[in-house]
Amino acid sequence: MARFICFANQKGGVGKTTLTALCANALSLPPFNKSVCVVDADRQKSFSTARSIDEKLTNKLPYKVVEMTSKEVVANIDDLEQFDFVFVDVQGKIDEGLSIKQQDNAKIFLLSDFIFIPFVSGSFGTDASIDFLKHLITLRDVKPSLTVWAVLNMFQSRTKESKALLDEMKVIGRVFNIDYISAPIGNLSAYRNVDTITSLYSKDNFKLFFDEFYKVIK
Repeated sequence: MARFICFANQKGGVGKTTLTALCANALSLPPFNKSVCVVDADRQKSFSTARSIDEKLTNKLPYKVVEMTSKEVVANIDDLEQFDFVFVDVQGKIDEGLSIKQQDNAKIFLLSDFIFIPFVSGSFGTDASIDFLKHLITLRDVKPSLTVWAVLNMFQSRTKESKALLDEMKVIGRVFNIDYISAPIGNLSAYRNVDTITSLYSKDNFKLFFDEFYKVIK
């Protein structure tokens, strides 16, 4: 039975698709070798575009990438259950003013076993992420077991902004009753240029994050 995972946020540029690729790559390749599928449910199709580029470079693709709408994910749930892990790359939005049944992303979130919200430093990014978190919390009225974690992304430990984010994260965790991955993801060019076929698990910064991430999802 597959475990469904989303990196989600209404704020653009916080690394949702990048984190999806980093984690899908690591899970599907040694030393984990898990069966992985990535569902691109974002209208921008960034993940599918990246995979199409990689397909021209190699025929040894570590996992499957498919394009689906949120409705199609629900309709094809039985087919997706064959994998160990399914990542769904969703649109960065909140469907305000709509009932939960009418919300596109809510369909995915209610299917998900784990939702990870990337937080980045800076007041605008943090405020938008908190608003998104509040939205997710409302879904617990429908699914009390909804599991939400925070991820500190593009983290620069020596900056005042990142230090402030870490302090704020501790408060957010208490207020909203969520946990966060204590090992942050650094702001490295290797992460920003990630493809869909290469594992960066051996990199020290990412290994610390991923080992903790894997303990959560396995």
